[in-house]
Amino acid sequence: MLAAILSPAAAQIDELTVAPDEAEAFEAARLGRYVRARELATEVLKGKPHSATAEIALGIALHEGEANIPLALRHYQRARQLAEGSLGLPRPELDSLHREILYLELRALSDLGRYDELLELSATLRRLYDPQLHSVDVWPLMKLGRVEDARKAIERALASGDRFEEVVARNGLCALDGYTECMVMLKAVERHRLNPGLALRNAGVAAALAGRFEESERLLVESTTHPDDDTNPWRDLVELYALEGRLGEALDASRRMIEFGRRLPPRERQYFRADELVAGATVLLLAGRAEHALRATDRAIRAPDRASHWSGSAPELQAEGALLHRAVQRTLAELESERAAASAWYRRPAPRIRGAWLRLGGWFAGRRVLPLLFGGGLRMVTDRMDDETPALSGPLWLVLDAIEVFGAGPALALIEDVRSRVDDGGGAIPQELRHAQLDAMETEARFLRGDWTETLRAGERAFVALPAASVLLRARLAARMAHAAWRRGDAPRAFDLYGEVLERDPGLLRRLGQPLPVSRGTTTGGVADRAVRRLLASPRFLADRNSPFALGESAGRMCLTGPSGAILACGERDVEPGESEDETESSPPLDDPAARMSWSLLEAAFSPRIDLSQQDLQSLDGTTVVQRGLDIGPLDELLLERGPE
Repeated sequence: MLAAILSPAAAQIDELTVAPDEAEAFEAARLGRYVRARELATEVLKGKPHSATAEIALGIALHEGEANIPLALRHYQRARQLAEGSLGLPRPELDSLHREILYLELRALSDLGRYDELLELSATLRRLYDPQLHSVDVWPLMKLGRVEDARKAIERALASGDRFEEVVARNGLCALDGYTECMVMLKAVERHRLNPGLALRNAGVAAALAGRFEESERLLVESTTHPDDDTNPWRDLVELYALEGRLGEALDASRRMIEFGRRLPPRERQYFRADELVAGATVLLLAGRAEHALRATDRAIRAPDRASHWSGSAPELQAEGALLHRAVQRTLAELESERAAASAWYRRPAPRIRGAWLRLGGWFAGRRVLPLLFGGGLRMVTDRMDDETPALSGPLWLVLDAIEVFGAGPALALIEDVRSRVDDGGGAIPQELRHAQLDAMETEARFLRGDWTETLRAGERAFVALPAASVLLRARLAARMAHAAWRRGDAPRAFDLYGEVLERDPGLLRRLGQPLPVSRGTTTGGVADRAVRRLLASPRFLADRNSPFALGESAGRMCLTGPSGAILACGERDVEPGESEDETESSPPLDDPAARMSWSLLEAAFSPRIDLSQQDLQSLDGTTVVQRGLDIGPLDELLLERGPE
């Protein structure tokens, strides 16, 4: 794209009397030799401070080579002043060069999100030059919330007959109206023989929003075969595989996402780095590596991405990172409570203090999204009536955490308001799926209010319509419904639901801070009895003599058994100090046999279950590669390495 912008200017420079050093600086910038271009342009400007050509070259070097966009914009604006006469019109001999300067300035303003200035500049460009570009107005108008004006700009762009105008305009319709328009955009890109990478990615994301998960995966995987610097489809595959509970594939996609991001130029890198950290942290959290996930989310919050090229605002896009940061800290607080319960009495104060500190950190993380929630962020932007409504970003299984931040009462009122509105069936989410998601939100809100009967009713409605592939969301609903059924005395229903949770996502109970009712099984006394008492004192278990889930001793190990006596997880009593690979500074010391037994069971019972028949992404081309475990060490290294951001 940059080469297309600069080619006419390069032709005009060839016709002008330009010093060789100025022409060399411009040519280096045009060819992407940004370090050389900066050196040459800086040297030229020392002797010729009024060289528009050198100003352009230096601006491009800073913009594309270093992502120092504010400074680059200053050089573009200086070049524009030099190319214009006293009346603000282009000097006749510099008209082509002046037009390309305006394009570069538009590009910088767009990157910086300075949309009002961008609209003024695009109007100037149309006043002075042909062809009339209207598609350039679509995105800034959308970002400013002027949706109807954006649609008018789309109509003008489509009427122009220009292929680039059509594609950019249809990209705007894709962002506004979802799956159907995204597929129209994809067909237009293919018809005009353009790189389909971005169109495939956008269509894949829209398909996922519409509940078309298989089609979404196909489109996103195809997008990875058409690399485009403006998008990283691996990140969307991470989210898709995660919400489907396919951790092995989510891990593989995470690695590829980060490796792809490393190869992006500096200008594009500023849109993806924090997003990659959030996606990778999601996998780490789901895989039971909350301590490492915390480091990743902390970095993402401290250095957020630019939001100018995404359809949401900066607060909307940063909401997912804040909610994930909250979830990670609350998970770690639960772990500290488990460690305190597993440890001898004199070792309990330290983990309890750490847990309290983590809960406070989670509270502050939740406060980050409150302004967005007060603006209606839980409404779900799903139809044409909602174009100007803010919305939380992120998968619904995580967004449900925001209901506790917002308050169950206000959330229920908002849900009823959304249901009462006229639904024309348009928008990104089909009507049936939209209502199922509202039911899921109501399930969470009713649970938080302790309304067990309505929790079950709303959850049942959601289960009927939600896609079976929404594994994490369905597991969360099952956990909430299980506790509600248990509290209502419906033990068979409750324990069936608990069994589903333990099968699909056992770490969920820890992330939600929710206990599993268990009975006491057979023990031989001594260490085993002490271990059971400590486990029942932990936040993960709740004593219920009628529960089919039981804590008992088996062959010298402490085990959690399920219905019919099936062993779900066991903890060892004979692990020696320092022998555990997962031991960290905050783990309980293993010098107490009861601590070893209870802690190792807690680790085993609430770790992710990896399907050994699950194939990783390499299998998509027909190769039979089986995921045998969850080796997330390489992902830790990729996410947590120190280096240029």
